[in-house]
Amino acid sequence: MQQINQWSDEQHIILEAWRGTTDNIVVGSNAGTGKTTVIVECMNMCQQPALYVVFMRNAANEAISRLGEDTIHTANTLNTLGSQLLKAYWAERGVRARPYDAEKYEKIVKSILEARGKLFLERDIEFCARVLSLVRSTLTDYTDWDDVHTICELYGISIEDASTYEVVQEAMEQGRDSLLNRGWADFDDQIYYPIVLDMQPKCLYPYVFIDEVQDLSEAKFQLAMKFLAPGGRVMAVGDRKQSVMLFAGAHPRAFDMIKQQLRAVEYEMTESRRFGPRIAAEAQQIVPRLTGRNPNSRDQVVTRVGLPQSFEPNSAIIARSNAPLVAAAIEMHKRGQPCVLKNPELQKRINKYAWGIIKRSNFTWDEFPQHLAAYRDWCLDKMYADGIREKTIEAFRDCIDCIERAYQVADARDEKEFLKIVSAIFEQNDGPFLTTAHASKGGQWDHVYLIEYAEFERYRAEDNDYAREQTDNVRYVALTRPRQTLNYVL
Repeated sequence: MQQINQWSDEQHIILEAWRGTTDNIVVGSNAGTGKTTVIVECMNMCQQPALYVVFMRNAANEAISRLGEDTIHTANTLNTLGSQLLKAYWAERGVRARPYDAEKYEKIVKSILEARGKLFLERDIEFCARVLSLVRSTLTDYTDWDDVHTICELYGISIEDASTYEVVQEAMEQGRDSLLNRGWADFDDQIYYPIVLDMQPKCLYPYVFIDEVQDLSEAKFQLAMKFLAPGGRVMAVGDRKQSVMLFAGAHPRAFDMIKQQLRAVEYEMTESRRFGPRIAAEAQQIVPRLTGRNPNSRDQVVTRVGLPQSFEPNSAIIARSNAPLVAAAIEMHKRGQPCVLKNPELQKRINKYAWGIIKRSNFTWDEFPQHLAAYRDWCLDKMYADGIREKTIEAFRDCIDCIERAYQVADARDEKEFLKIVSAIFEQNDGPFLTTAHASKGGQWDHVYLIEYAEFERYRAEDNDYAREQTDNVRYVALTRPRQTLNYVL
Protein backbone atom coordinates (compact mmCIF):
# COMPACT_ATOMS: atom_id res chain seq x y z
CA MET A 1 0.00 0.00 0.00
CA GLN A 2 1.40 3.39 -0.98
CA GLN A 3 2.09 5.75 1.92
CA ILE A 4 0.04 8.96 1.88
CA ASN A 5 1.85 12.07 3.06
CA GLN A 6 0.50 13.03 6.48
CA TRP A 7 -0.52 16.52 5.42
CA SER A 8 -1.54 17.86 2.04
CA ASP A 9 -0.31 21.31 1.02
CA GLU A 10 -3.76 22.72 1.76
CA GLN A 11 -3.87 21.15 5.21
CA HIS A 12 -0.35 22.34 5.99
CA ILE A 13 -1.31 25.94 5.14
CA ILE A 14 -4.28 25.76 7.53
CA LEU A 15 -2.23 24.24 10.33
CA GLU A 16 0.40 26.94 9.96
CA ALA A 17 -2.28 29.64 9.92
CA TRP A 18 -3.71 28.32 13.17
CA ARG A 19 -0.26 28.04 14.73
CA GLY A 20 1.17 31.30 13.45
CA THR A 21 -1.69 33.81 13.45
CA THR A 22 -4.48 34.97 15.75
CA ASP A 23 -7.09 35.06 12.97
CA ASN A 24 -10.49 33.47 13.16
CA ILE A 25 -10.49 30.87 10.41
CA VAL A 26 -13.18 29.32 8.23
CA VAL A 27 -12.31 26.29 6.15
CA GLY A 28 -14.24 25.24 3.07
CA SER A 29 -13.65 21.50 3.24
CA ASN A 30 -14.86 19.31 0.39
CA ALA A 31 -15.85 15.68 0.92
CA GLY A 32 -13.08 13.42 2.17
CA THR A 33 -10.47 16.16 2.58
CA GLY A 34 -9.75 15.35 6.23
CA LYS A 35 -11.54 18.12 8.10
CA THR A 36 -11.85 16.19 11.37
CA THR A 37 -8.15 15.31 11.27
CA VAL A 38 -7.24 18.98 10.79
CA ILE A 39 -9.58 20.12 13.57
CA VAL A 40 -8.16 17.57 16.02
CA GLU A 41 -4.59 18.57 15.14
CA CYS A 42 -5.39 22.26 15.70
CA MET A 43 -7.06 21.42 19.02
CA ASN A 44 -3.93 19.57 20.08
CA MET A 45 -1.99 22.80 19.52
CA CYS A 46 -4.19 24.60 22.05
CA GLN A 47 -2.62 24.83 25.50
CA GLN A 48 -5.94 25.88 27.06
CA PRO A 49 -9.26 24.03 26.91
CA ALA A 50 -11.06 24.10 23.57
CA LEU A 51 -14.69 23.32 22.73
CA TYR A 52 -15.48 21.29 19.62
CA VAL A 53 -19.08 21.87 18.51
CA VAL A 54 -20.44 19.03 16.39
CA PHE A 55 -23.72 18.23 14.68
CA MET A 56 -24.28 14.67 15.94
CA ARG A 57 -23.47 12.89 19.17
CA ASN A 58 -21.45 10.16 17.41
CA ALA A 59 -19.17 12.86 15.95
CA ALA A 60 -18.50 14.12 19.48
CA ASN A 61 -17.61 10.61 20.60
CA GLU A 62 -15.26 10.16 17.63
CA ALA A 63 -13.53 13.47 18.38
CA ILE A 64 -12.98 12.57 22.03
CA SER A 65 -11.56 9.17 21.05
CA ARG A 66 -9.09 10.88 18.70
CA LEU A 67 -8.10 13.47 21.31
CA GLY A 68 -7.60 10.82 23.98
CA GLU A 69 -9.26 10.16 27.30
CA ASP A 70 -6.91 12.51 29.19
CA THR A 71 -7.61 15.49 26.90
CA ILE A 72 -8.37 18.90 28.38
CA HIS A 73 -10.73 19.58 25.48
CA THR A 74 -14.48 19.01 25.16
CA ALA A 75 -16.74 17.96 22.29
CA ASN A 76 -20.51 18.41 22.37
CA THR A 77 -23.59 18.97 20.25
CA LEU A 78 -25.35 22.31 20.35
CA ASN A 79 -28.55 20.74 21.68
CA THR A 80 -26.61 19.25 24.58
CA LEU A 81 -25.00 22.61 25.33
CA GLY A 82 -28.36 24.40 25.15
CA SER A 83 -30.00 21.78 27.33
CA GLN A 84 -27.32 22.26 29.98
CA LEU A 85 -28.00 26.00 30.06
CA LEU A 86 -31.75 25.49 30.34
CA LYS A 87 -31.42 22.98 33.16
CA ALA A 88 -29.16 25.32 35.11
CA TYR A 89 -31.62 28.18 34.53
CA TRP A 90 -34.55 26.11 35.81
CA ALA A 91 -32.59 24.81 38.79
CA GLU A 92 -31.72 28.34 39.92
CA ARG A 93 -35.43 29.25 39.86
CA GLY A 94 -36.76 26.06 41.39
CA VAL A 95 -38.55 25.01 38.19
CA ARG A 96 -38.83 21.29 37.66
CA ALA A 97 -37.77 20.37 34.14
CA ARG A 98 -40.09 18.18 32.10
CA PRO A 99 -38.87 15.69 29.49
CA TYR A 100 -38.22 17.36 26.16
CA ASP A 101 -41.36 17.29 24.04
CA ALA A 102 -40.97 17.36 20.25
CA GLU A 103 -44.72 18.09 19.91
CA LYS A 104 -44.85 20.98 22.37
CA TYR A 105 -45.80 23.67 19.86
CA GLU A 106 -48.26 21.47 18.01
CA LYS A 107 -50.06 20.98 21.32
CA ILE A 108 -49.97 24.73 22.02
CA VAL A 109 -51.29 25.62 18.56
CA LYS A 110 -54.09 23.08 18.87
CA SER A 111 -55.19 24.50 22.22
CA ILE A 112 -55.18 28.05 20.80
CA LEU A 113 -57.29 27.07 17.80
CA GLU A 114 -59.72 25.16 20.02
CA ALA A 115 -60.03 28.13 22.39
CA ARG A 116 -60.86 30.40 19.45
CA GLY A 117 -63.62 28.05 18.39
CA LYS A 118 -62.24 27.84 14.88
CA LEU A 119 -62.58 24.90 12.58
CA PHE A 120 -59.10 23.64 11.84
CA LEU A 121 -57.29 20.73 10.27
CA GLU A 122 -54.16 18.84 11.31
CA ARG A 123 -52.45 20.54 8.41
CA ASP A 124 -53.12 23.92 10.02
CA ILE A 125 -51.38 22.77 13.19
CA GLU A 126 -48.42 21.41 11.23
CA PHE A 127 -48.12 24.65 9.25
CA CYS A 128 -48.09 26.86 12.34
CA ALA A 129 -45.58 24.58 14.06
CA ARG A 130 -43.32 24.82 11.00
CA VAL A 131 -43.46 28.62 11.12
CA LEU A 132 -42.77 28.58 14.86
CA SER A 133 -39.70 26.41 14.33
CA LEU A 134 -38.47 28.69 11.56
CA VAL A 135 -38.97 31.84 13.63
CA ARG A 136 -36.84 30.39 16.42
CA SER A 137 -34.15 28.94 14.16
CA THR A 138 -33.67 32.28 12.40
CA LEU A 139 -34.06 34.47 15.52
CA THR A 140 -36.83 36.36 13.75
CA ASP A 141 -38.80 38.94 15.74
CA TYR A 142 -42.14 37.14 16.05
CA THR A 143 -43.87 40.39 17.05
CA ASP A 144 -43.12 41.93 13.63
CA TRP A 145 -45.44 40.63 10.91
CA ASP A 146 -43.22 41.89 8.10
CA ASP A 147 -40.17 40.08 9.49
CA VAL A 148 -42.10 36.81 9.88
CA HIS A 149 -43.58 37.10 6.41
CA THR A 150 -40.17 37.82 4.85
CA ILE A 151 -38.38 34.90 6.48
CA CYS A 152 -41.19 32.50 5.57
CA GLU A 153 -41.03 33.54 1.92
CA LEU A 154 -37.27 32.95 1.93
CA TYR A 155 -37.87 29.35 3.03
CA GLY A 156 -40.72 28.76 0.59
CA ILE A 157 -43.57 29.15 3.10
CA SER A 158 -46.51 31.38 2.26
CA ILE A 159 -48.65 32.91 5.03
CA GLU A 160 -51.77 34.28 3.38
CA ASP A 161 -54.04 34.58 6.41
CA ALA A 162 -53.32 37.23 9.05
CA SER A 163 -55.02 35.03 11.65
CA THR A 164 -52.21 32.50 11.19
CA TYR A 165 -49.73 35.15 12.26
CA GLU A 166 -51.87 35.88 15.33
CA VAL A 167 -51.78 32.19 16.27
CA VAL A 168 -48.01 32.10 15.79
CA GLN A 169 -47.55 35.15 17.99
CA GLU A 170 -49.77 33.77 20.75
CA ALA A 171 -48.07 30.36 20.55
CA MET A 172 -44.65 31.99 20.95
CA GLU A 173 -45.85 33.80 24.06
CA GLN A 174 -47.38 30.66 25.54
CA GLY A 175 -44.26 28.70 24.62
CA ARG A 176 -42.09 31.20 26.50
CA ASP A 177 -44.37 31.17 29.55
CA SER A 178 -44.47 27.37 29.70
CA LEU A 179 -40.69 27.19 29.40
CA LEU A 180 -40.08 29.73 32.16
CA ASN A 181 -42.65 28.48 34.64
CA ARG A 182 -43.17 24.80 33.82
CA GLY A 183 -39.84 23.65 32.41
CA TRP A 184 -41.54 22.64 29.16
CA ALA A 185 -39.34 22.77 26.06
CA ASP A 186 -38.82 21.21 22.66
CA PHE A 187 -35.52 20.82 20.83
CA ASP A 188 -35.69 24.22 19.09
CA ASP A 189 -36.21 25.79 22.52
CA GLN A 190 -32.87 24.28 23.60
CA ILE A 191 -31.19 26.49 21.02
CA TYR A 192 -33.47 29.56 21.04
CA TYR A 193 -34.07 30.42 24.67
CA PRO A 194 -30.46 30.37 25.91
CA ILE A 195 -29.95 33.17 23.37
CA VAL A 196 -33.06 35.33 23.85
CA LEU A 197 -32.91 34.96 27.65
CA ASP A 198 -29.17 35.67 27.56
CA MET A 199 -28.20 32.62 29.60
CA GLN A 200 -24.51 32.64 30.45
CA PRO A 201 -22.41 29.46 30.46
CA LYS A 202 -20.34 28.87 33.58
CA CYS A 203 -17.44 27.67 31.47
CA LEU A 204 -16.12 29.72 28.55
CA TYR A 205 -13.49 28.48 26.14
CA PRO A 206 -10.60 30.45 24.61
CA TYR A 207 -10.95 28.28 21.51
CA VAL A 208 -14.14 27.12 19.80
CA PHE A 209 -14.11 24.77 16.82
CA ILE A 210 -17.35 24.35 14.87
CA ASP A 211 -17.99 21.50 12.42
CA GLU A 212 -20.62 21.20 9.65
CA VAL A 213 -21.15 24.97 9.64
CA GLN A 214 -22.97 24.81 6.30
CA ASP A 215 -25.97 23.32 8.15
CA LEU A 216 -26.14 25.80 11.02
CA SER A 217 -29.04 28.13 11.61
CA GLU A 218 -28.50 31.67 12.85
CA ALA A 219 -29.64 30.55 16.30
CA LYS A 220 -27.22 27.62 16.44
CA PHE A 221 -24.29 29.80 15.49
CA GLN A 222 -25.16 32.38 18.13
CA LEU A 223 -25.45 29.66 20.76
CA ALA A 224 -21.98 28.35 19.87
CA MET A 225 -20.60 31.88 20.26
CA LYS A 226 -21.96 32.07 23.82
CA PHE A 227 -19.26 29.59 24.84
CA LEU A 228 -16.39 31.66 23.42
CA ALA A 229 -14.33 33.52 26.01
CA PRO A 230 -13.68 37.25 25.42
CA GLY A 231 -10.81 37.59 22.99
CA GLY A 232 -11.17 33.92 22.08
CA ARG A 233 -10.61 32.37 18.69
CA VAL A 234 -12.81 30.33 16.34
CA MET A 235 -12.23 27.80 13.60
CA ALA A 236 -15.37 26.95 11.60
CA VAL A 237 -15.28 24.13 9.06
CA GLY A 238 -17.83 22.95 6.54
CA ASP A 239 -18.67 22.21 2.92
CA ARG A 240 -21.02 24.61 1.17
CA LYS A 241 -22.17 21.84 -1.17
CA GLN A 242 -23.09 19.47 1.65
CA SER A 243 -25.74 21.88 2.93
CA VAL A 244 -28.84 19.68 3.13
CA MET A 245 -30.68 20.99 6.22
CA LEU A 246 -32.56 23.96 4.78
CA PHE A 247 -35.84 22.21 5.62
CA ALA A 248 -34.80 22.30 9.32
CA GLY A 249 -34.14 26.04 9.38
CA ALA A 250 -30.46 26.09 8.41
CA HIS A 251 -29.30 29.44 7.07
CA PRO A 252 -29.33 29.17 3.24
CA ARG A 253 -25.88 30.77 3.15
CA ALA A 254 -24.65 29.66 6.58
CA PHE A 255 -20.99 29.35 5.61
CA ASP A 256 -20.78 32.89 4.28
CA MET A 257 -22.87 34.30 7.14
CA ILE A 258 -20.48 32.81 9.70
CA LYS A 259 -17.40 33.98 7.78
CA GLN A 260 -18.75 37.52 7.76
CA GLN A 261 -19.75 37.59 11.43
CA LEU A 262 -16.38 36.20 12.54
CA ARG A 263 -14.46 38.45 10.15
CA ALA A 264 -12.59 35.28 9.43
CA VAL A 265 -9.91 34.39 6.92
CA GLU A 266 -11.06 31.62 4.58
CA TYR A 267 -8.96 28.64 3.55
CA GLU A 268 -10.00 25.66 1.49
CA MET A 269 -9.40 21.95 1.29
CA THR A 270 -10.25 20.57 -2.14
CA GLU A 271 -7.92 17.55 -2.22
CA SER A 272 -9.90 14.49 -1.16
CA ARG A 273 -7.96 11.65 0.45
CA ARG A 274 -11.02 9.42 0.19
CA PHE A 275 -10.96 8.58 -3.53
CA GLY A 276 -9.00 9.10 -6.73
CA PRO A 277 -9.36 11.50 -9.68
CA ARG A 278 -11.90 9.43 -11.66
CA ILE A 279 -14.43 9.37 -8.82
CA ALA A 280 -13.69 13.03 -8.11
CA ALA A 281 -14.49 13.86 -11.74
CA GLU A 282 -18.05 12.57 -11.24
CA ALA A 283 -18.62 15.13 -8.49
CA GLN A 284 -16.84 17.94 -10.34
CA GLN A 285 -20.05 18.64 -12.25
CA ILE A 286 -21.26 20.08 -8.94
CA VAL A 287 -17.95 21.09 -7.27
CA PRO A 288 -15.44 21.80 -10.06
CA ARG A 289 -12.48 22.37 -7.73
CA LEU A 290 -12.71 18.96 -6.03
CA THR A 291 -9.76 16.65 -6.69
CA GLY A 292 -9.10 13.05 -5.66
CA ARG A 293 -5.66 12.11 -4.37
CA ASN A 294 -5.93 8.71 -2.69
CA PRO A 295 -3.20 6.57 -4.30
CA ASN A 296 -4.62 3.44 -2.65
CA SER A 297 -8.05 3.85 -4.23
CA ARG A 298 -8.96 1.62 -7.15
CA ASP A 299 -10.67 4.78 -8.39
CA GLN A 300 -13.12 2.94 -10.61
CA VAL A 301 -16.32 4.39 -12.03
CA VAL A 302 -18.57 1.68 -13.41
CA THR A 303 -21.93 1.70 -15.15
CA ARG A 304 -23.57 -1.70 -14.76
CA VAL A 305 -26.91 -3.36 -15.43
CA GLY A 306 -28.34 -4.56 -12.16
CA LEU A 307 -26.69 -5.13 -8.81
CA PRO A 308 -23.87 -7.72 -8.61
CA GLN A 309 -24.51 -11.28 -7.48
CA SER A 310 -22.14 -10.77 -4.56
CA PHE A 311 -20.64 -7.75 -2.85
CA GLU A 312 -17.21 -6.97 -1.53
CA PRO A 313 -16.98 -6.04 2.14
CA ASN A 314 -17.85 -2.48 3.13
CA SER A 315 -20.32 -1.82 0.32
CA ALA A 316 -23.33 0.48 0.32
CA ILE A 317 -26.36 0.90 -1.92
CA ILE A 318 -27.66 4.47 -2.05
CA ALA A 319 -30.93 5.75 -3.48
CA ARG A 320 -32.78 9.07 -3.44
CA SER A 321 -35.80 7.54 -1.67
CA ASN A 322 -36.83 4.40 0.19
CA ALA A 323 -38.78 2.48 -2.49
CA PRO A 324 -35.74 1.54 -4.64
CA LEU A 325 -33.95 0.34 -1.50
CA VAL A 326 -36.83 -1.94 -0.53
CA ALA A 327 -36.95 -3.37 -4.06
CA ALA A 328 -33.18 -3.94 -4.08
CA ALA A 329 -33.30 -5.62 -0.66
CA ILE A 330 -36.01 -8.03 -1.84
CA GLU A 331 -34.12 -8.88 -5.03
CA MET A 332 -31.08 -9.76 -2.94
CA HIS A 333 -33.18 -11.70 -0.43
CA LYS A 334 -34.59 -13.85 -3.22
CA ARG A 335 -31.13 -14.98 -4.27
CA GLY A 336 -29.92 -15.48 -0.69
CA GLN A 337 -27.79 -12.33 -0.55
CA PRO A 338 -28.05 -10.68 2.89
CA CYS A 339 -28.12 -6.91 3.27
CA VAL A 340 -28.58 -4.30 5.99
CA LEU A 341 -31.70 -2.14 5.76
CA LYS A 342 -32.32 -0.57 9.16
CA ASN A 343 -35.51 1.48 9.16
CA PRO A 344 -37.93 0.23 11.85
CA GLU A 345 -40.42 3.06 11.27
CA LEU A 346 -40.69 2.24 7.58
CA GLN A 347 -41.08 -1.45 8.40
CA LYS A 348 -43.97 -0.66 10.76
CA ARG A 349 -45.70 1.52 8.18
CA ILE A 350 -45.37 -1.09 5.43
CA ASN A 351 -46.92 -3.75 7.67
CA LYS A 352 -49.67 -1.39 8.78
CA TYR A 353 -50.75 -0.28 5.31
CA ALA A 354 -50.26 -3.66 3.67
CA TRP A 355 -52.58 -5.21 6.26
CA GLY A 356 -54.99 -2.33 5.74
CA ILE A 357 -55.28 -3.30 2.09
CA ILE A 358 -55.37 -7.04 2.66
CA LYS A 359 -58.25 -6.76 5.15
CA ARG A 360 -60.31 -4.37 3.03
CA SER A 361 -62.17 -6.99 1.02
CA ASN A 362 -61.90 -10.40 -0.54
CA PHE A 363 -59.69 -10.48 -3.62
CA THR A 364 -57.11 -12.72 -5.21
CA TRP A 365 -53.44 -11.93 -4.66
CA ASP A 366 -53.04 -11.14 -8.35
CA GLU A 367 -55.52 -8.28 -7.86
CA PHE A 368 -53.47 -6.69 -5.08
CA PRO A 369 -52.00 -3.86 -7.26
CA GLN A 370 -55.48 -2.62 -8.22
CA HIS A 371 -56.58 -2.66 -4.58
CA LEU A 372 -53.36 -0.94 -3.56
CA ALA A 373 -54.06 1.88 -6.04
CA ALA A 374 -57.66 2.17 -4.86
CA TYR A 375 -56.58 2.20 -1.21
CA ARG A 376 -53.94 4.85 -1.94
CA ASP A 377 -56.44 7.12 -3.69
CA TRP A 378 -59.07 6.63 -0.98
CA CYS A 379 -56.61 7.39 1.81
CA LEU A 380 -55.18 10.45 0.06
CA ASP A 381 -58.65 11.87 -0.61
CA LYS A 382 -59.55 11.35 3.04
CA MET A 383 -56.25 12.78 4.28
CA TYR A 384 -56.65 15.93 2.22
CA ALA A 385 -60.30 16.29 3.18
CA ASP A 386 -59.42 15.87 6.86
CA GLY A 387 -56.51 18.27 6.60
CA ILE A 388 -53.92 15.74 7.66
CA ARG A 389 -50.43 17.23 7.96
CA GLU A 390 -48.18 17.15 4.90
CA LYS A 391 -45.45 15.22 6.72
CA THR A 392 -47.91 12.39 7.37
CA ILE A 393 -49.10 12.43 3.77
CA GLU A 394 -45.52 12.31 2.45
CA ALA A 395 -44.73 9.36 4.74
CA PHE A 396 -47.86 7.59 3.48
CA ARG A 397 -46.91 8.15 -0.18
CA ASP A 398 -43.40 6.87 0.50
CA CYS A 399 -44.76 3.76 2.18
CA ILE A 400 -47.23 2.98 -0.61
CA ASP A 401 -44.43 3.38 -3.16
CA CYS A 402 -42.41 0.87 -1.13
CA ILE A 403 -45.29 -1.61 -1.03
CA GLU A 404 -45.88 -1.25 -4.77
CA ARG A 405 -42.21 -1.86 -5.59
CA ALA A 406 -42.04 -4.73 -3.10
CA TYR A 407 -45.02 -6.47 -4.73
CA GLN A 408 -43.46 -6.09 -8.18
CA VAL A 409 -40.22 -7.84 -7.25
CA ALA A 410 -41.21 -10.24 -4.44
CA ASP A 411 -43.06 -12.81 -6.63
CA ALA A 412 -44.94 -13.85 -3.50
CA ARG A 413 -47.66 -16.50 -3.82
CA ASP A 414 -49.94 -14.80 -1.29
CA GLU A 415 -50.09 -12.06 1.29
CA LYS A 416 -48.51 -14.19 4.03
CA GLU A 417 -45.43 -14.90 1.96
CA PHE A 418 -45.26 -11.24 0.94
CA LEU A 419 -45.29 -10.00 4.54
CA LYS A 420 -42.76 -12.64 5.51
CA ILE A 421 -40.38 -11.44 2.78
CA VAL A 422 -40.84 -7.79 3.76
CA SER A 423 -40.16 -8.60 7.40
CA ALA A 424 -37.02 -10.56 6.49
CA ILE A 425 -35.30 -7.73 4.63
CA PHE A 426 -35.38 -5.50 7.70
CA GLU A 427 -33.94 -8.12 10.06
CA GLN A 428 -30.56 -8.88 8.51
CA ASN A 429 -27.24 -7.67 9.88
CA ASP A 430 -24.76 -8.62 7.17
CA GLY A 431 -23.99 -7.58 3.61
CA PRO A 432 -24.16 -4.20 1.86
CA PHE A 433 -25.64 -1.28 3.76
CA LEU A 434 -28.76 0.28 2.19
CA THR A 435 -29.44 3.96 2.79
CA THR A 436 -30.94 7.07 1.27
CA ALA A 437 -28.52 9.72 0.06
CA HIS A 438 -29.65 12.15 2.75
CA ALA A 439 -29.02 9.60 5.51
CA SER A 440 -25.63 8.68 4.02
CA LYS A 441 -24.17 12.09 4.87
CA GLY A 442 -21.13 11.62 7.07
CA GLY A 443 -20.65 8.00 5.95
CA GLN A 444 -18.11 6.44 3.62
CA TRP A 445 -17.76 2.97 2.12
CA ASP A 446 -15.25 1.24 -0.12
CA HIS A 447 -17.84 0.42 -2.77
CA VAL A 448 -20.96 2.47 -3.48
CA TYR A 449 -23.82 1.54 -5.79
CA LEU A 450 -26.16 4.37 -6.82
CA ILE A 451 -29.54 3.02 -7.93
CA GLU A 452 -32.12 4.92 -10.00
CA TYR A 453 -29.67 7.77 -10.41
CA ALA A 454 -32.09 9.85 -12.53
CA GLU A 455 -34.00 10.59 -9.33
CA PHE A 456 -30.96 12.40 -7.96
CA GLU A 457 -31.15 14.86 -10.84
CA ARG A 458 -34.90 15.49 -10.74
CA TYR A 459 -36.25 18.80 -9.46
CA ARG A 460 -39.82 19.44 -8.38
CA ALA A 461 -41.80 22.01 -10.33
CA GLU A 462 -42.45 24.05 -7.17
CA ASP A 463 -38.79 24.14 -6.10
CA ASN A 464 -37.21 27.57 -5.67
CA ASP A 465 -33.50 28.20 -6.26
CA TYR A 466 -32.54 27.17 -2.74
CA ALA A 467 -34.52 23.91 -2.99
CA ARG A 468 -32.88 23.07 -6.32
CA GLU A 469 -29.50 23.71 -4.79
CA GLN A 470 -30.38 21.33 -1.96
CA THR A 471 -31.19 18.63 -4.54
CA ASP A 472 -27.76 19.15 -6.14
CA ASN A 473 -26.14 18.98 -2.72
CA VAL A 474 -27.79 15.64 -1.91
CA ARG A 475 -26.50 14.28 -5.23
CA TYR A 476 -23.00 15.53 -4.38
CA VAL A 477 -23.19 13.77 -1.02
CA ALA A 478 -24.06 10.49 -2.75
CA LEU A 479 -21.30 10.82 -5.35
CA THR A 480 -18.61 11.41 -2.72
CA ARG A 481 -19.26 8.45 -0.39
CA PRO A 482 -17.01 5.79 -2.07
CA ARG A 483 -13.34 5.13 -1.40
CA GLN A 484 -12.69 2.50 -4.08
CA THR A 485 -15.47 2.18 -6.64
CA LEU A 486 -18.49 4.22 -7.69
CA ASN A 487 -21.12 2.16 -9.48
CA TYR A 488 -24.09 3.54 -11.41
CA VAL A 489 -26.71 0.79 -11.53
CA LEU A 490 -29.11 0.77 -14.46
